[in-house]
Amino acid sequence: MNKGVLYAVMGSPGGRYLGEVLDSARSLKKFEPGLNVCVVTDKPEMVPLHDAIDQLVKCESPPKKLILRAKIDALGLTPYDRTLFLDSDTYICGRISQIFSILDNYDLAMVIAPRRVDPGWVSKDTEIPSWLPEFNSGVMLMRKSEASARLLVEWRRTYMKYAKWNDQMSLRATLFSGLKYGLKIYSMPPEYNCRILCMAQVGGKVLILHGRGDMKKVCSQINASMGIRVYIPDHGLFRRKDWTYDGK
Repeated sequence: MNKGVLYAVMGSPGGRYLGEVLDSARSLKKFEPGLNVCVVTDKPEMVPLHDAIDQLVKCESPPKKLILRAKIDALGLTPYDRTLFLDSDTYICGRISQIFSILDNYDLAMVIAPRRVDPGWVSKDTEIPSWLPEFNSGVMLMRKSEASARLLVEWRRTYMKYAKWNDQMSLRATLFSGLKYGLKIYSMPPEYNCRILCMAQVGGKVLILHGRGDMKKVCSQINASMGIRVYIPDHGLFRRKDWTYDGK
């Protein structure tokens, strides 16, 4: 099975998001030069085939108010059997190709979102149990299967019907439905999608940062030591000995 990394750039490919995609893809290629990268875009003529971009796929741009649907559409157009989707504001800090082996046994893999469940969505989710959290969709591992194809169709429909400004709440509802027809979901550890825009607790080497700022600096800082540690934006890294009374 072929595998690769997928990005989506819609609306204004020449702007900020394209620059972020190029930076993210460069950080990926530094550690995984043999891993293919595809960009799904509505304006392929404006996206240069770059040393870090191997392939372009054209996609119709969703309406501005539905722009987050681009992620769902891009996953439906992936040229790979096994796809790692990355938001533009991601940064790779080490070798990551080993995570594709998760798809030997699962259809989908993500990291639980820091928010868990958005309170504004609870009224629409009365049948969804609290044990099913929201997953962050900025780093998604997906294999082509009947279950994942059905997921994308239902996720798109649910997103169009509800919470058009937020794709993760509609994804949560769709995942609950997916469990009933055999969708296999794996919850990855936060080191594979470390959200640095809020407090992040990690224990091993962070491999994928997700946020904005001096990503190279944060990558070096957060991996300067191992073990249980917390990263807080604008405050830096705190190791376990920084908050335990006995220093252990």
